Formats: sequence, structure tokens, C-alpha cells
Amino acid sequence: RKNEAKDNYAHALGMMPELFLQKNAKDEKAEVITDAGKLLNSSFTKTELDNLLILAYQERSLNLLQENDKKQAFKDIEKALKMDSLNSRSYTIRGIVYAMDGDFQNSNKDFEKAEKLPKERNYEYLYLMRGLAAAEAENFGQAVYYLDKAIATNPQNPSYYAEKAHILFEIDSVEEALQNIDKAIALNPKEAEYRLDKIGYLYGDEQIDKVLTEAEELLKLDPDTVEVYYFRGMAHLAKNNLKQAKKDLEYFLVFYPDDQEAQKALQSIK
Repeated sequence: RKNEAKDNYAHALGMMPELFLQKNAKDEKAEVITDAGKLLNSSFTKTELDNLLILAYQERSLNLLQENDKKQAFKDIEKALKMDSLNSRSYTIRGIVYAMDGDFQNSNKDFEKAEKLPKERNYEYLYLMRGLAAAEAENFGQAVYYLDKAIATNPQNPSYYAEKAHILFEIDSVEEALQNIDKAIALNPKEAEYRLDKIGYLYGDEQIDKVLTEAEELLKLDPDTVEVYYFRGMAHLAKNNLKQAKKDLEYFLVFYPDDQEAQKALQSIK
């Protein structure tokens, strides 16, 4: 069960590398995973340990980015790069950190390095991240270009179509955005988030009847998707169905009491 054990250690390391490292008092370098050999009745090689630690810093850097802690995320990915300066995935992640910090010049440099280095290179992930970074820089043409490359590497991944739809809607290509979100839904019809995105695009394009139809379909699939009550309420308001609009908006505001648009709409009804 060695591979299973490695996977579990990697997951734990991703949350807190230091907990699973025993430091050498002389040089303070990470040497071994505590008790790993005893548990498995076999030892990890130094290469295996190094690879686990690199993965740990990569994963924790990504976790920190989700919390918008760019400073610490940068420190962690720098540690990974010091251990292995030829790791494509580490450059991809540092490229994301730079992009989130608005440094698109260094971001592109890292993405270009990641594309050239063979070790741990994942074109699918790289193109997705480069597309999202380009969108962050409001370079929407390049963003769509790299999303298309990600789709070409794995046309069965619905999230790529959904991300592309976000970008297309941002530049007012509503018809293309709807085509792409429909592809995402076709690949994963049970994902409520994709259907909610579609409703948002339809509402933004003032296709009110379709908003109502899609809202009913989504609520059948997942009645706990609270956000849909906002769109259904606003759609009913647009059609002057004030009683239902009031009901939907009041329900939405229970969960999102600070939403100003919903507050204004409800006040207009009252």
C-alpha cells in the first residue's frame, strides 16, 4: 500500500509541511517524514521525500492563493523552486502568483519557462492558468486563445468551457458565452454552478423568459441553489409579477442580506 500511503502523506504535507518534517539540528534541512518507514516497513528514498516536499509547497502555495495570501504563496513556491529549478509546475504556479499580484510581465516569463521545461509539465493546466492570467490582465483575446488550447488538450473537461464562457460574456460575446456554457452543461448536466452561470448570462442579455425557464430547471436539480432566487425574482419583477418577485427576493435576502441590488428591487415592490 506504498502508493496509497504516499498519496496521503502528500495531502497532509500540502496543508502543513512542517508538521511532517523532522529537521536535522545541524543544518535545519528537511530530512525525513516522521515514522514513514516504520508505518510502511520500507523506506522512502531521498528523491521520493524531496518530490513530496516540492509537491507540498506547490499545493500549499495554491491553497494560500485561494485565501488571497499572495505573499506567503510566493514564499512557498520559491521554496519549491529552490529544491528543483527545472520543475515546470512550480513555474506555472509562480506565474499565477505574479498574475494575481498584477505583475503580468514576470507572469508571462514564468509561463513561458513552464512550457519549455519537461519535468512535471502539464500543458492542460498550464494553458488554463495562462488563460485565466490573461483575463486578469484584461487581455481577453489572449485569454480565449489559451482557453482554446486547454480545451484542445482535453475537450471533455467542462470547466474549461465554463471559464471560456466567463471571458466571452465579459467582452459582450453573449451568444458565444451561451454556446460554451451549454457545452459545459452537456458534459456535466448535474453541476448547478454551470446552470447558474447560464441564467446569469441570460439575465444580463435580458432574455427574461429563458431566465424563468432555466431557473425552474435548476431548482428541480438543486433547490438549495439560493442565488437562483435572485435571478428568478428579478425576472418576475421585469414581467411585473410582483407577488412572486417579492417572495423570491425576500428569500434570497435571508442568505445575502447585504445585496444592494436585491434590496433596491424589493424596496421598489414595496
